[in-house]
Amino acid sequence: MKHAQHSSDAVVGLARTVGAPLGIDRTMAFTSQPHLEHKLAEMVATSHELMAALQAARLLGLRSWRIGAGVIRALVWDALHSFEHRTAVDDVDLGYFDADDLRT
Repeated sequence: MKHAQHSSDAVVGLARTVGAPLGIDRTMAFTSQPHLEHKLAEMVATSHELMAALQAARLLGLRSWRIGAGVIRALVWDALHSFEHRTAVDDVDLGYFDADDLRT
C-alpha cells in the first residue's frame, strides 16, 4: 500500500479549519455497535473538512483508497469529550493501492 500526504488546499487546507461546531447531539450514549456506526457516520457527515477531504480523495479516481485514522480519531475524541472547538488537524493521510504499480 502506498502512502501519500496530500497537501493540496482541497484536503489539508480544509482540514485545518479550527473551531467549527461539531453539529452532533453529544447527549446520546455510544453503547451498541449499530449505534456506534451510525454516530460515526453522522460525525463524518457533519464535518465539512472531512467531507471535503473524502470528496477530494474520490476525485483522484483511485480504485482502492482510505483516509488515515488520525483525522477520524480526532473527530471522535473531540465529540466524546464534548470539546467546543475541534482539535486542529495538521494533515489528512491518504493511503491507496495501485495494482498497476507494484514497486516497493
